[in-house]
Amino acid sequence: MNTVCPQCGALNAVHHRFCFNCGHALTPAGVPPAATLPQPGRWRAFTEAARKGIGTGWRASRGLGQRVPRAPAFPGGVLAALSVSAGQSMHTGSRIRPWEIAVVAALTFIAAVIRAQNLETVPPGIANDEAELALESLRVARGELWPGAWTGVTLGTPTGTVHLQALLFLLLDASIATARLSAALPGIALIPVAYLLMRELFSARTAVLTAAFVTFHVWLIALSRIAFPAMPAVFCFAAGIWLLIAGARSNRPWVAGLGGLLFGLGWYTYQAFPLYAGAVWGVLVFLLLLRPETRRKEVYWFLGASVAVSAHIAFLY
Repeated sequence: MNTVCPQCGALNAVHHRFCFNCGHALTPAGVPPAATLPQPGRWRAFTEAARKGIGTGWRASRGLGQRVPRAPAFPGGVLAALSVSAGQSMHTGSRIRPWEIAVVAALTFIAAVIRAQNLETVPPGIANDEAELALESLRVARGELWPGAWTGVTLGTPTGTVHLQALLFLLLDASIATARLSAALPGIALIPVAYLLMRELFSARTAVLTAAFVTFHVWLIALSRIAFPAMPAVFCFAAGIWLLIAGARSNRPWVAGLGGLLFGLGWYTYQAFPLYAGAVWGVLVFLLLLRPETRRKEVYWFLGASVAVSAHIAFLY
């Protein structure tokens, strides 16, 4: 005998305890609910929560969860951000509060201690790629050569990290620690940038948790302590996207243009950056073609600035 769900009317097999369609708890037709033994208060609360959780999870898996409002997911949140104009907000109480500033400042300080302390000796020695990039940067700092946008060291790489290290060599001393600062500084700056990017899209709690994750993630720490171009590339990518969204939400094309400038500079940091840049450009062009509400000056400024800055090195790929 089938059991009719009292909530949605779907027919369920007699042995089903929850409706297959909506997840509602079922009682066999014609049979009163079975009496249960008295339970201690905490176990009664636990079993009730488990029953409700199973029903909610089942409804979500069946695609019926749209009745419950939920926060926009990425990249839907990005689309929503590009469509929001000044004076509107994606989140109630979106103003950054003092406790958020304090927490992010503390995390940034901790990140600086973790990433910049004892750079000369931790990790010990110096890798081949680190040494080649540092020697190339030292020659640039001394005025012996100018590699342009591409250098042949480390089997060929963009020269953004080389020029950054050369600048640091001019300001500081020529040492392993100074070379590794080219990765440590972007790694430290990534903490507030990650917070600000997530704060544009999600709640304050999510943004702070993201900053904490970036602060203590072992791979991000490791890549911030070696003179490789990975961290400058990650910083340029995250900062560019943050400024694009911030500019679109504040109706400030120059902010989005600054994001495009940083995003374009990412092409000069790491060989694999064009893969991510192409994906971002493709998504933005796709939205411009299909979603009229995204056809805003801020998006055009971002695309124009990033393409103009990266045009020189793009021809070298």
